[in-house]
Amino acid sequence: MKTKPVVPRAQANLDVDAAIDFYLQENALGAASGFIDALEQAYTHIGRHASTGSPRLGHELDLPGLRA
Repeated sequence: MKTKPVVPRAQANLDVDAAIDFYLQENALGAASGFIDALEQAYTHIGRHASTGSPRLGHELDLPGLRA
């Protein structure tokens, strides 16, 4: 199966960093690790199934290629 690279936008990376920082500040190392694992699984799924979801939100926000 051919996969496409997942390239998160800058804001997405900032959101991920903020979530991890929050878990670490709360000493929730397991939650931080679980979040990272789930994010990696989501990116893998998106890469394998890049056309999953509706492009409607991308059209409304004028963000070509965005699917939700």
